[in-house]
Parts: sequence; structure tokens; C-alpha cells
Amino acid sequence: MRIHILCFGNALHGDDGFGEAVYQQLQAQVLPDNVALFNVGTRSIQALNLFEHCDVAILIDAEANQGRAGYVRVLADPEPPMLASANTPHEAGLAWLLQAMHVTIPQPPRVFLLTAQIQHINAFQPRLSPAVMAAVPVAVQRVLGMVEGFEVV
Repeated sequence: MRIHILCFGNALHGDDGFGEAVYQQLQAQVLPDNVALFNVGTRSIQALNLFEHCDVAILIDAEANQGRAGYVRVLADPEPPMLASANTPHEAGLAWLLQAMHVTIPQPPRVFLLTAQIQHINAFQPRLSPAVMAAVPVAVQRVLGMVEGFEVV
């Protein structure tokens, strides 16, 4: 089973850098040979090709819905319409990306979206809030657990 981990976000904009922080910690891990790790940044639709040639895609991103900052959750097979009500252009880009994936890729992968609730996005302030920083190792452990779970399937 081929697994792609796609980390989204912008490290220059406060908590929107959550995905990149997770990417950096995952990069320091020894991942199985069937796992590919990508720092997608804010590429959105330009990342469409990363959904090809994999069975599972794990997307990592910040989420802004006025919940408790640092709360980590995983959605299995998120619906693009649900994401379309996103609070930031970045989140809306994921909705477009998932819609395009379903339309253009003949056998799209199973998608899991792992998010951390953000506290704030501050333009050109490249540091995470303490709550989101604390969520990074939690997210890394969740991703590693997911990858391990797919290995035994």
C-alpha cells in the first residue's frame, strides 16, 4: 500500500505553519519505504499530481473554525462541500483540490485530513502559538500511528 503524506500551510503566517512544522518533525522520522512525505506549502490545486500512484493520502493542515486552539482531529474521506465553507482561502483551496482529485484521477486514494485548530494567522510572523506548537508532536504521533495501522492492513 502506497501512502502519501501531504503537509499544507505557510510557515510565514503564524499558526498556518502547522503543516510545515509537522512536516519538519516527520522528516526526522524513519518512514517505511512505501511512504512519501511532501511539503506542499500553499500550492493547493498544483498539488493534484501528488494524489496519483498512492492508495492513501494523509493531508495535514491548520483549521480555523473558532474551536479550542491546538485541538487535533482526523477526518476520513472528508467531503469537499464540507470544506468549501472554509474560513480561509487556504482551506478553500483544499476543497477545490479534493474536488479536482475526484474528477481527474481515475482511482483516487482514500483521503484522511488531520488538522489542528489554530489560534490565529498573523501575516509575516513565522511562529506558531503555544497551543498549536503543542499540537505538532500530537499530530506526528497520530500520523505515525495511522501509517503503522495501514502497514498491518
